[in-house]
Amino acid sequence: MTLSSFARTLLAEAVQDPQGSIETAYHRGGLHIQTNRKAFDAENARHGAELEEALSSLESEGLINRIGDNAFRVTTEGFRIAKEESSSERYDAATIDKILDLIEEVGRQVKASTSESELRLIDDILERLKARVDDLRGFRRSVLSG
Repeated sequence: MTLSSFARTLLAEAVQDPQGSIETAYHRGGLHIQTNRKAFDAENARHGAELEEALSSLESEGLINRIGDNAFRVTTEGFRIAKEESSSERYDAATIDKILDLIEEVGRQVKASTSESELRLIDDILERLKARVDDLRGFRRSVLSG
């Protein structure tokens, strides 16, 4: 099953909604989606198409069911997949931590036989990797926790 990033985000939000519902509306500005007290609005025609595709893929994969002209509800399968996604993201974070630990260990071992300029380069790369991992963790928390 391949879901777009937005479809995953939408499902993650919908499973946190007290009724597991997603409401949609079309207005002059385009598609409006709301779930779990969060709104997603189409910024332009292309973005609107991406939002519609996310809804369509969630529905075709059986993760949400249409319950009216403008409403959907998360299915049992949708709740299961969202839980798996959440678990796999925690696993991914643990894997990233292990990789960072290995990189730091290699950095320590290389220090004995590396010039000062190469050491600065290695330290710079490590800091950028750590910052990127922190950014990803923060984004993931904001998506999953609302």
